[in-house]
Amino acid sequence: MNVLMIGIGAQVITGLGGDAQERHIEYAKRAGSLTMIVSSFRHDKLKPVRLSEHLMAYPTNSRNKPLFLWDAYQIGIRICRREKIDLIVTQDPFSTGLVGYLLKRRFSTPLIISNHSFFLDNPYWLAEKPLQYFLFNQLGKRLIHKADGLRVVNRAEKEKYIALGVPPERIWFLPTPVSIEHFITYSPSKELTTLCNRWDLHGKRILLWVGHPRQAFKDLETLFQAFRKVIQSIEEVKLILLGDFSQAPHHVYRVRELGLQDHVIFPGLITYRELPLYYHLCDLYVHSSRYEGLAKVMVEAAASAKAIVSTRIPGIDDIVQEGLTGLLAPIEDSDTLAGHILCLLKNPDQAKRMGDAAKQFVQQRFRRETMINAIVRMWRQVVCNYKR
Repeated sequence: MNVLMIGIGAQVITGLGGDAQERHIEYAKRAGSLTMIVSSFRHDKLKPVRLSEHLMAYPTNSRNKPLFLWDAYQIGIRICRREKIDLIVTQDPFSTGLVGYLLKRRFSTPLIISNHSFFLDNPYWLAEKPLQYFLFNQLGKRLIHKADGLRVVNRAEKEKYIALGVPPERIWFLPTPVSIEHFITYSPSKELTTLCNRWDLHGKRILLWVGHPRQAFKDLETLFQAFRKVIQSIEEVKLILLGDFSQAPHHVYRVRELGLQDHVIFPGLITYRELPLYYHLCDLYVHSSRYEGLAKVMVEAAASAKAIVSTRIPGIDDIVQEGLTGLLAPIEDSDTLAGHILCLLKNPDQAKRMGDAAKQFVQQRFRRETMINAIVRMWRQVVCNYKR
């Protein structure tokens, strides 16, 4: 099977920001051949690269975001003319979905549109950029009816698609594969002692947050307010915020405004290989988003046997079993979030039981090999159905 995928980020080429490159190499190996078109800008100076025997990636090197549509479409035309493409897969129901649909019409090729978040008719998302996202919302609701298959990463989005009139048999709930073995098999080492010495963490309780702080839906303000209440009750607590805060300095300023600077640590960017160290360092994993697709960081935390305290975002039940593997608070409710954090900090045995249960849960539900195989099976099924 020869698959053309249109993506919204260049991580598969750069290898930065997680395990995207490794994951797509596995997709390509199982599918037979995978060619990717990925969004990039001219200043990135990326070049086409063969990442494996089965995976080829082409950056668009666009002048700006709007021109990505034209550039991706033109690259797609050249690829489809040069070789027989059996399936087109896009990574969102907006810009890449539109490019995929145009190529589908031109070359009569089946199309799968993926959705890695919780977008359509989501008031929190629409409020971020009202005009732009209103237009995206209208586009997305039309494009999902044009696809031959739809992949979502949480059940809440699947239910939304069905409510919008999409036949259930055209929708697959398939979360993004996570390398949980990377976290399950990690063995704490002297690096833990090094970090404890560097930040004076000995005898402290440690909370961890991991993510992209520039994304508005992450709602760090609610987490800051909750943490402020936590340290009023338990002073010896540290919050580690793991992400590129050089791109979101307002959060650093906000920490200072709230007087939290002595309790909050910003390690900066780290490699994906270093992540398990931080999960094993913490006592609890904390999360305060307004929405997500499927928060991989929570799967990683669970695989590291950590209890999770999070806001009740759509699709959270796919990861956190409330009362068994973690505790949930209403969105933007810092009081309840703080109460849940304090409950588990004051009851470490309960937190450990939840962490152990979380690890067992993700081992059953999120095996990387199983998820990759399921996604490629979906691809083959859509191609098979299209040929009938």
